[in-house]
Amino acid sequence: MNTYCVEVKITNCLLAPDAKKALFNRQEEEAVEWGCQMILYVEGNSEEDAKKKSIQFLKEEPNLQLLTTNTPENPKRYYVVDIELWTYSSESPTQEIPAERYLFSPVDEQGDWKGWAETSELENVVYEKISKQVLYKGSEPIWNPVLCTHISNTVQLGFDENDRAILEALPEPIMHLYYLWMFQCEVGGNGIDSFVLQGHGHEVRGCYAALQAVGHKKLVEALGMGIALSLEPDEDGSISAEYAHNVANLSWFNAFKGSSSYKELHEIDDAMNVYDLTNNDLEGNIVDYIKANISDIATES
Repeated sequence: MNTYCVEVKITNCLLAPDAKKALFNRQEEEAVEWGCQMILYVEGNSEEDAKKKSIQFLKEEPNLQLLTTNTPENPKRYYVVDIELWTYSSESPTQEIPAERYLFSPVDEQGDWKGWAETSELENVVYEKISKQVLYKGSEPIWNPVLCTHISNTVQLGFDENDRAILEALPEPIMHLYYLWMFQCEVGGNGIDSFVLQGHGHEVRGCYAALQAVGHKKLVEALGMGIALSLEPDEDGSISAEYAHNVANLSWFNAFKGSSSYKELHEIDDAMNVYDLTNNDLEGNIVDYIKANISDIATES
């Protein structure tokens, strides 16, 4: 019995919703079909025996089944693309592949693979509700410093693009409130200018959705114009916004191009009174949103 190193390509992977959420580098979020390529170490009597065992292993591997939603009528397809007798070191046969080790790649219409999107660990992200007795002062919930501090202490992030999957796993009101707290911290101190140039893509996009959720039309408009100007090339033709170099699919951001009434980013903060709106006016919208979604936020006790 020999040990073989077998490289298997899997195509027509239909990802489960939780698997899509866990992809931290989602080049093509709306992709229907995904591909996956794995290296396995398999004991076999021959190359043909090792090939068969590799494919059978993947067909039954529980974590791959967890991540995909294929049906018998629309199965995944397996291809051995390389196999060699492994004599370099003693490798134990592959027994299990953790869910976070699977690498999926979106497949375009031509069948080409468009980079990799690794799954982060599929852990449940739990928000611990705050007590109404702690949250409320009289008839009003206290946003800052009570609830925003509670949420920021509850949600543990790495402050990179991976955070998007964590935040999307939260109840929607908590996700929006987290982004609103972030918006107040970043924009309230440094303005939209700094935020759209230095923020992660999920932060810019998440804050825009959160402002829409609480109905602050002026800040929605201001941030939208900031996004538009952040994609304008500099004199040397480069784009200064950091997210533009880390987000593979910029279609959502590109939709804002040409929508700004101003030529320079710093003009937005002054002309639209962004600092005052963010630090003062926005809180009223947030408090109303908290009241409307209190069942997702707080407990009675």
